[in-house]
Amino acid sequence: MTMAGFPSTRGETRAGAIRRRRCDRRGTNVSAALAIALITLSGCDGVTVLVPAAPGPTDGAGALPMMYVPSIAGALEPVFTPNGTRYLNDHTLVLGPDGSLHLYGITDSSVGAPFAERSLLHATAPSLYGPWTEAADILTADPSLNESALWAPHVVARDGGYWTMYYAAGVGAEESPQRTLRRADSADFEHWARAETSPIPADRPPGGRDPMVLWDGARWVLYSVGVDAENHGQIVATTNADLDDPDGWSGLVTVLTDPVPSFVWGNLESPFVVRYEGWWYLFTTRTADNAIDYVRTIVFRSRDPLAFAWRPLTELRAHAAEVVQSADGAWYLTSAGWTSYVGEANRGLLVAPLTWAIVTEDNGNGRPTGLFVGTR
Repeated sequence: MTMAGFPSTRGETRAGAIRRRRCDRRGTNVSAALAIALITLSGCDGVTVLVPAAPGPTDGAGALPMMYVPSIAGALEPVFTPNGTRYLNDHTLVLGPDGSLHLYGITDSSVGAPFAERSLLHATAPSLYGPWTEAADILTADPSLNESALWAPHVVARDGGYWTMYYAAGVGAEESPQRTLRRADSADFEHWARAETSPIPADRPPGGRDPMVLWDGARWVLYSVGVDAENHGQIVATTNADLDDPDGWSGLVTVLTDPVPSFVWGNLESPFVVRYEGWWYLFTTRTADNAIDYVRTIVFRSRDPLAFAWRPLTELRAHAAEVVQSADGAWYLTSAGWTSYVGEANRGLLVAPLTWAIVTEDNGNGRPTGLFVGTR
């Protein structure tokens, strides 16, 4: 999700009213004056608030096409560590009406056992860099709904003073599990009421894990991950003009397919899409479920948010990454993951500055040459 306008540094005051844009259930943009603002790309195409859609830059003579490539500027810094031995994994950030930030994510006290993750962590802070306060967990796997685990929440602000969360649920036995996307709504960030229908039921593979939703200017796009019949990791999407129309979801569209077959639940995880300078950028974790490549996010770009070719743009050292932006235009990347893979020192939310480097394309084939000619 993108966030724009939250206080990003320690000691930053809440001075000045910053415009926040939210989207209602039909995707209509709504402006509100807040001392601190946060735009969630899950709620609208927030980046276009700041920069117009435009082709990539040129070198002045127009000979070499150039592109913007995201890059981590500095080290990922721990800003929140859960209580006890609990960790944070796939997560989401959302702004409350009082300007506070709310963090939700996968949690457990194990070193990383997916089906032990049965509730979702909740923490609050006045700014991205904290101080963070852990609150009571929200939602617990409900056996009466055949839920065996809860994963990867993503929250969007809705018109009318409430918020919608999409999350993944493991259903059935751990030995032969299925994944499904489910929805819950809240008016206070603490109490969440589950919806009765699912945009991607467990009997409609692929997809059904690690949801992310955004408004692309014409419709809502709900991304999730899974594997195809040949065990290739895939990112898929379904669209809807109205989140409150349970029958309005389209058929699944394949957004990205990994050319290399994977293990049982797929090597692509945690898709996150952001719009920048007229392009859609897809951040996704790509891992073989080992400590070597667990902290690995691949970035792709496309003019179409529903179609990304397998041409990796860059690689970032992050897991389950999300992209956020402050009121002064600064960008940040977040990361979180299992203690067994990221280590005790990184058992929580990590944050690092993110820059958009201007690089030349390699003969127009869509890949950077590595020649950095500036940053933005």
